[in-house]
Amino acid sequence: MSDKISRDDPIWEEVFDHASVAAGRVFRRFGRWAAFDDLRSAALEYAWRRSDLVSSFLHREDEQDRRRGTTALIKTLERAAERYARKEKAVASGYRVEDEYFYSEALTENLILAYCRGDSDAAGQVLDPAELGGKRKTKPANEGGDMLAMISDVGDALNKVDARTRGVLVGRIGYDLTVEQLAESWGVSHQRITQIYQRGLRQVVDLLGGIKP
Repeated sequence: MSDKISRDDPIWEEVFDHASVAAGRVFRRFGRWAAFDDLRSAALEYAWRRSDLVSSFLHREDEQDRRRGTTALIKTLERAAERYARKEKAVASGYRVEDEYFYSEALTENLILAYCRGDSDAAGQVLDPAELGGKRKTKPANEGGDMLAMISDVGDALNKVDARTRGVLVGRIGYDLTVEQLAESWGVSHQRITQIYQRGLRQVVDLLGGIKP
């Protein structure tokens, strides 16, 4: 079968639905800067340019294999929509998209620490190149303001997770409580506290826009 998909192929109706799902996921994180229809259009434009990739994901005979392909396609379209959203956010916020910092778990932990301390001076340590796993990207347009904005974004993200997850993250990072202390406080096992912490940190990273574009 050819890798290219003709414009009148009914499979594009399915791709439209998948693009809508992908756009919806990105809109939940970037709705302040990008419209849902524009995000979906960005995903669909990518799908049309890469119809060979769409074909490889959806033209599969085995049902289980096709489900995996569908999941992979939606994730790919989500990344395309997110690239568009990040550009829109950069324009609206007054910086270049290449200046944006992406959030590793280590960086997010440091931002949570700075947020809990309520100390803007701690922000100066947050963007250390070593925490980003390499050299620093281009210096942000508004150095101090950008750092404070990042800390504020972390606070907003913490307020979106459930109370127990927030309590574990803030307790462990902000107040240096031990796993044992948190387990006793929340009435759960040590293993459960570790699970809540790891899952919660990933949730906060996702709410901030993810590790990479």
